[in-house]
Amino acid sequence: VTDTAANMNKAGNFLAEHDGINYHYCFDHVLELTTKLAYGEGAGEFSSCLAKARKLVGYFNSSTKATENLRQCQRTIEDMLKAEDDEYVQKSVVNMIQDIRTRWWSTLAMIARLLRLRVSITSLSPTLPVDHLLLEAEWTLIEQLHTILKPFKDIQQRMEGQKYVTVSMVPHCVYL
Repeated sequence: VTDTAANMNKAGNFLAEHDGINYHYCFDHVLELTTKLAYGEGAGEFSSCLAKARKLVGYFNSSTKATENLRQCQRTIEDMLKAEDDEYVQKSVVNMIQDIRTRWWSTLAMIARLLRLRVSITSLSPTLPVDHLLLEAEWTLIEQLHTILKPFKDIQQRMEGQKYVTVSMVPHCVYL
């Protein structure tokens, strides 16, 4: 079992042809490649929506004033929610998370953080550059992408175990 690098494919094919040895791709690596297909280049609406989301996150991460405005907006919203409900548990004030294109989980983390900050971002929209704003349809795509990617992360985390056998989990993970 190996990753899907060209040299490994060639070696696997050689073994299969000459020695009759079955060659299999690493299930965890195949899952990673599959997730990248869900939102990567050529993924249509998801790809363009993520490009816009990255632009929005980049705007906040490159401006200390914008970041402070976001943090202040979160505090204000939290104070309003706490005032309305005595049992409300206040969340911590957080910053944006910028994804790293070579680590797809970071894209999931960026999406999750955008969704958490959606109310604050939306209330700041009059002060944001127009080309950085996410439209309602784009927020819906972000939610859908989160829904699609979350199970892949959970399965990949299970499959990365080093102190237990993972091959027996493959059929169950595929079923999920």
